[in-house]
Order: sequence, then C-alpha cells, then structure tokens
Amino acid sequence: MVNQARLPSIEEEREKEEQVNLRQRVVAILYREFGNRDDIYECADEWVQKQVTSNGIVSYYKAYYNK
Repeated sequence: MVNQARLPSIEEEREKEEQVNLRQRVVAILYREFGNRDDIYECADEWVQKQVTSNGIVSYYKAYYNK
C-alpha cells in the first residue's frame, strides 16, 4: 500500500495564512511597545495559538512576559 500524504484543504491553508498574518501584527505591536526582546516572539507564538485578534496583546505581554 502506498502512503499518500493528505494535502491541506483550502480552509486549512486560509487559517494558516491568517495565523501567520496575526503573528506578524502581534510581533510588530510588541516590538513598537517593548523593543527588540527575545520574549516578544515567544509571546507572539503563544498568543496566535489561542487568539484570532491582536486586541489585548500588550496587556497580556505585561501580565505574563514583562518581568
């Protein structure tokens, strides 16, 4: 039996693209607010796994990452 890889659906591709775009917006917001810090990328990665908008990202970063 040949192992056939399943291609992502159009919906999955769209969701992935939206997640990438959201991450870019989140990183830009955090960079403007806090400068070039390694933890803004970690925060952005965590944020896009749970959220669909950038609303609230600065407060989230302050609460969980800005130490």
